[in-house]
Amino acid sequence: MGKIKHNIGYISVFALFMILTQIPYLYAAWRSDQTAVFSGFLFNPLDGNTYLSKMRQGWEGQWLFELTYSPEKSQPAFLFVFYLLLGHLSRVFHLDLVLTYHLARFVASLALYAALKSFFEWYLGEKRRVEVALFWALSGAGMGWLVLPLGYLAPDLWVAEGYGFLAAFANPHFPLAIAIMVWIMTLSHRALEHPLNAWIAFLAGLTLANLSPFAWMISSAGLGIYLGLSLRNTERNMRNLLLFRLVGFGLGGAPFLLYQFYIVRQDAVLAEWNRQNITPSPSFWLLLLGYLPLLLWAFLGGIQIYRQKDARALLPIIWIAVSLGLVYFPSTLQRRFMIGLYIPMVALAMYAFQDLSVMKRNAIGVLLNVSLALSMVTNLILLFTVFQAVQQHEKTIFLDREEVEAFDWLREHLPKDAVVLASPESGSFLPAWTGLRVVYGHPFESIHADQRKQAVEQFYQGKLSLLEQSKFLAANSVTAILWGMRERAIAKLELQNTLEQIYPIDYQSEQITIYRAVP
Repeated sequence: MGKIKHNIGYISVFALFMILTQIPYLYAAWRSDQTAVFSGFLFNPLDGNTYLSKMRQGWEGQWLFELTYSPEKSQPAFLFVFYLLLGHLSRVFHLDLVLTYHLARFVASLALYAALKSFFEWYLGEKRRVEVALFWALSGAGMGWLVLPLGYLAPDLWVAEGYGFLAAFANPHFPLAIAIMVWIMTLSHRALEHPLNAWIAFLAGLTLANLSPFAWMISSAGLGIYLGLSLRNTERNMRNLLLFRLVGFGLGGAPFLLYQFYIVRQDAVLAEWNRQNITPSPSFWLLLLGYLPLLLWAFLGGIQIYRQKDARALLPIIWIAVSLGLVYFPSTLQRRFMIGLYIPMVALAMYAFQDLSVMKRNAIGVLLNVSLALSMVTNLILLFTVFQAVQQHEKTIFLDREEVEAFDWLREHLPKDAVVLASPESGSFLPAWTGLRVVYGHPFESIHADQRKQAVEQFYQGKLSLLEQSKFLAANSVTAILWGMRERAIAKLELQNTLEQIYPIDYQSEQITIYRAVP
């Protein structure tokens, strides 16, 4: 009992974190009924469906990834191995794919909590500071909510990888990647003196490079710079142990990055996918807003480190500098380098507070509590919005039962390489629920995405002549045409009469018809 009382702060933070990141999904699943089925995703379902499509490929026995959001076949590649592995595990243990996905997200959230606790204990030491740091890292965001009514989206509202809470809420690979980043940056004697230090670092590098090459680059650069700056202030044995960790981590991840660099340029389809995968960084003022008020306290922590000349404490400063340097370095993937950025800011902010017990009774303590409260507002808004969407059976996160039945029919009756023409919304779900290809379904994973999306919409809006329809279907190797609720929402209704006159009906329910594309 005494041990529980002693650790009540840790237990409370852990319970709050897990409840807020896991319970909303259970509630959404509970809200499924006779007419609607929860798709499995509450945050960025567009990307969530692509993760499920990769898991389905693993469930079907594949260890090499292929694009399914385009009619073109890409070269099978050793990419997205994490989700392929989850698919294999789902098949082996006879688990539903969505359930496996959320079990993985649950485990990744546990890993993130454990890694952060270990890191903050090493870096901050004092128990109360560690508890507050954990709370801030796992429940905080920025102040993007201030400009939300003006139509601006600060990163704390949508860049999930940049924040501990949002990462764990969004998917399994973000929290797991951040957990590995945090682990590799935990430079305690106990961690570095482990007899398998270099080998564990090798596995961590290999895993992280698969989960997030961007996180691997940040971690490698940060660790390397820290080693270089601490050469004079670190005893020889610790320098060697740190070097072993860095070398193991580098050797684990570098080969995969080189392979990825090669494969996305060697294959024409993957090259086009890579070309349109553009993720620019947010404007600088929005980024600042997305990390306030934490950023102000981190700045104070940095000043204190400078005054104390504490070389050991430099690590978060290096981590932040490397991340921001890559975020605004001219490239097409800037935003990806925001991964885990909230964590070193929390460490730096809490470094400024040496004795929290004293601060409870002064103005700085009040300001800290106000900052913590302000940092939670964005996530509370997110949870409220999600609750509203679930209550209303929002169509981006729920499927109609008839859609699920139609998808089951497609999966069972069409060949594996079949291409289905569907509206952009249905095209997002189809590869995830059937494993079949679509003409368009995702802004990055559909090749020539903008042109394809426009062409699909023109088809359903009846803007193509019969000859143009025929050419369009042939050019995209379409096997089946879906006509359902989502198609009807964007279509010219007279088109259905045209389709019924030309194309045979292979499947029909009250609201959904599937036409064979060969007249």
